[in-house]
Amino acid sequence: KKLIEDPVFSFDVGDIRHFALINGINLPLKKNKKDQKKEPILKFSISEICIHPVTKELFLLSATDHLLFVFNMKGKILHIVQLDHDLFYQPEGLTFFDNGDMLISNEGQDLEPTLLRFIYRKL
Repeated sequence: KKLIEDPVFSFDVGDIRHFALINGINLPLKKNKKDQKKEPILKFSISEICIHPVTKELFLLSATDHLLFVFNMKGKILHIVQLDHDLFYQPEGLTFFDNGDMLISNEGQDLEPTLLRFIYRKL
């Protein structure tokens, strides 16, 4: 019941952007003010953090980027999943059942709120 002074995790957005680029993850493009070249951007505005109960991996959801990030417990990035804008119009919530099934919720705003369940299958 006391906050610790040091962060548990520290993420380098440059490293995450590099991981996305070398793994073929299409990031949104933004024009560079200096020479007007388009460059990939990653806001990495995390809306939810959750630990998978089976794999013990750290899942982070970024609604603004429409991306789901998976890290190991040492903070090393393992996967980035692009979320379909039609299915995930505003992904804000993430949790897991004990068996590993994942739930992602979308806020409603102008659309009906949704709760999507993804069945965990061990590879």
